[in-house]
Amino acid sequence: MNYSVCIDALFHGEPVDKVLPLVKKCGYNAIEFWTWWDKDMNLLKDLCSSLNLKVVTFCTDFRINPGNAADHDRYLEGLALSIEEAKKLNCPMLIAQAGWEIEGISFESHEDALIKVMQDALPLLTKENMTLVLEPLNVLTDHPGYHMSTSAHAFSFLKKINDPHIKILFDIYHQQITEGNILANIKEHLPQIGHFHIAAVPGRTTPTAGELNYPCILENIKEMGYNQYFGLEYMPKEDPLKTLQEVYGAFPK
Repeated sequence: MNYSVCIDALFHGEPVDKVLPLVKKCGYNAIEFWTWWDKDMNLLKDLCSSLNLKVVTFCTDFRINPGNAADHDRYLEGLALSIEEAKKLNCPMLIAQAGWEIEGISFESHEDALIKVMQDALPLLTKENMTLVLEPLNVLTDHPGYHMSTSAHAFSFLKKINDPHIKILFDIYHQQITEGNILANIKEHLPQIGHFHIAAVPGRTTPTAGELNYPCILENIKEMGYNQYFGLEYMPKEDPLKTLQEVYGAFPK
């Protein structure tokens, strides 16, 4: 079982030269993060190399809304820049958001713009052998106004794209809040899932707490044939190192 630590979630604002050795010390061999434009990417690359840490994924420039047709070209430019940064880190996958509501733009127009920009991203993704994982988010507690919340919407959207370079990031925390039925939804659509995120429900805290039995869930997903990374994307209420050690001891290897 493979785990990647989301350093922006657990160590928000802490410098990477402090954080990465601590992640390694806790027994983890992979990281992910949200934003690349506010980091010293050369330093991050050197640290990952020296510590033998893999960068599993990070976000494209989510400051640009893919649901706004007026920003179509700018979104693709931002994606190209994100891919260049990913290539420097030998990172094969990027996270994309579906965008938030924009005043004056209907849900249908947003959806059309999102489909168009994702279709137009395919030549670049194919050329660079890069996977883009589109993430549904819950709109009930964390992300009101977000365009894509249900797994049904996400997987039906993929049918319109119909290309393996674009998949879904299945965030178990978000989908438990949105709809539940976690394992059944995953089993039905596993080939379309490129990455998982996990955190406790409620509270998005350490995943050893809360209403979800993650050891059981993760074992079931492994038995379905998934052998990639589970991203630890949670916000600890106590010392992050203590929680990472707790998760490392409690979760299946």
